[in-house]
Amino acid sequence: MNNGDKPAFPTIKVSNDAYSRPITVQDAAGMTKREVMAAIIMAGASANPQYADCKLGVIIDDAVKVTDALLKALDKKVDASRESAPKV
Repeated sequence: MNNGDKPAFPTIKVSNDAYSRPITVQDAAGMTKREVMAAIIMAGASANPQYADCKLGVIIDDAVKVTDALLKALDKKVDASRESAPKV
């Protein structure tokens, strides 16, 4: 699963199995990181007077393009930090 498809606000559920042992399950319900980022970027663009005369499809396309570029840049940053981390 790539970073953008991970849950934006994951929750952890702890319950017990038949033998009263705790079971931890991560619930992935809700919006993905990509969906949340696109919504925030779209809200910002919608508030920008330069977008006032744009069709909704243009704002949506721009928000998705910026979101995907941001996620790609963040993935590169994570990969670079892993490469420079000291080996233990």
